[in-house]
Amino acid sequence: MVRGLFAAAEVDFPPHDLLFRLYKEEGELEVWAGDGEGPLRPIGTWGVCAASGGLGPKRAEGDQQVPEGFYTFGYFHPASAYYLSALIDYPNASDRIRGGATPGGEIMMHGRCASIGCVAMTDERIEELYVIAWSTWRERGQKTHLHMFPARDFDALLDDPSHAAHHGFWREIREGHDTFEQTRRLPKVTVTRDGSYRFGAPG
Repeated sequence: MVRGLFAAAEVDFPPHDLLFRLYKEEGELEVWAGDGEGPLRPIGTWGVCAASGGLGPKRAEGDQQVPEGFYTFGYFHPASAYYLSALIDYPNASDRIRGGATPGGEIMMHGRCASIGCVAMTDERIEELYVIAWSTWRERGQKTHLHMFPARDFDALLDDPSHAAHHGFWREIREGHDTFEQTRRLPKVTVTRDGSYRFGAPG
């Protein structure tokens, strides 16, 4: 099934570049892939089965929030208690600066459709996503990038006064989101001393 999706998108499998984009409000995960030279192409969209917490970034251990920001997968666990799992590199450099003394960790994408801060999929869906990401690491030596956003409609979020505490952060990560929308290339992501994200031209 995975090979068929990549063939339909006319992208080699495993790909050179791989991006997962998560939208929390919609409960959707997009997969994009490319050859390392041209723009990335859409492979498919997967439904998220469960994601605890609400809109807004994760800042502390025990807040049950799914993170928002720019991440990669660290390691893959083929015999997880949650069927299959991939570790998200939370807390990243930005989270460690902006979070409290105990920002938490062990945030994963996994199966079993149960979430306490993790991104949970059905077992069938995590099989597909695991194969895509793990094969890219094993055969290409390339990490899977994971961009995690509150919702697709940033304008609506930024017009909603009930989310005012997150508006500054969302304007910041929107720049990275829109950079990819415009170029279909992975932006260069760096973190400043105050924990803010900065985005450079795609390589």
